[in-house]
Amino acid sequence: MMKLTAMPRLLIASAMTLMIVAPTTALAEDIPEAIPAIEFEQAGVYTLVDDLAAAKAFYVELLGLDPVFENPVFVGFYIEGGLFAVASRAQFAPDAEIGDRTVPYLRVKDIDATFTRLKAIAPDRLVSDEVIREGPIALIKLRDPEGNLVEFYSLSSAATNSSSD
Repeated sequence: MMKLTAMPRLLIASAMTLMIVAPTTALAEDIPEAIPAIEFEQAGVYTLVDDLAAAKAFYVELLGLDPVFENPVFVGFYIEGGLFAVASRAQFAPDAEIGDRTVPYLRVKDIDATFTRLKAIAPDRLVSDEVIREGPIALIKLRDPEGNLVEFYSLSSAATNSSSD
């Protein structure tokens, strides 16, 4: 095998780069301008229910909040920059199954105080008898009256200092 000196290696590398880059550069004029990113204003999630009145009463008591938006098929609660809602399954997704396909998770400032409140309001809805602690995450899971899973969580200060929400 022939030993290459530094200069021929550089020429070969440059030629290979040209072979790879040249076709891409030639096609660049055919690529449309970059599509701008979506400009989000707010995130939201809704949970499907069959009995909207019962779900509303449950979530008003559970969250300690009044709805910010309500009509005969949708009840929305404003939660720190986002919208959490319950919606009529018959209206929004009649073929959907109620359950755990989408799980709302709500970050709280004090997980232990939240657990105390949830245990007082809906003890039979809690999935666990205590706050679940997994490393920097503390979590409470409960089921609403229709069986949908809802989670409340908090992060330790170490987790919040090293990552974003």
